[in-house]
Amino acid sequence: MQTIGYSPVDNATNYNWTLPVGATIVSGANTSNITVDFGMDAVSGVFTVYGSNTCQNGDPSPALEVTSPEAPIFGVYPVPSNGLINATISSPVETSFYIKIYNHSGAKIMEIRDAATVSGIYHRAIDLRPIPSGIYYVEFINGQFKEVRKVLITK
Repeated sequence: MQTIGYSPVDNATNYNWTLPVGATIVSGANTSNITVDFGMDAVSGVFTVYGSNTCQNGDPSPALEVTSPEAPIFGVYPVPSNGLINATISSPVETSFYIKIYNHSGAKIMEIRDAATVSGIYHRAIDLRPIPSGIYYVEFINGQFKEVRKVLITK
């Protein structure tokens, strides 16, 4: 999420924002300061705003060029594995993810809620040795990104 703001406009009672594709106002709609979430389909683009009141619309603000966040890199290794795997996230910004593991039938067998990068890196050893051999899916998900990696457990 990112906060974007402009100086308040005299006599404005409302603010009308234009955002790039994939950006959504999370808080502050109709104010001079907004918090924006960038979805998985977000693209870089321009933000503009103009103040308005019951009499008229003001002039648009100067364009503010915003670059959408870079996607993190996700990894699961070794593949194939005896059941002891490593999940990694490398991100240009600090971020948090859920990690969910599913069996070949789509049943969730594990969920990790505290996968947060520190200095842009997350690493966690995950012990799947008690489960049977087979193909499993490791899903990394947060409000902006979703990635799935496949792992083969052989014993």
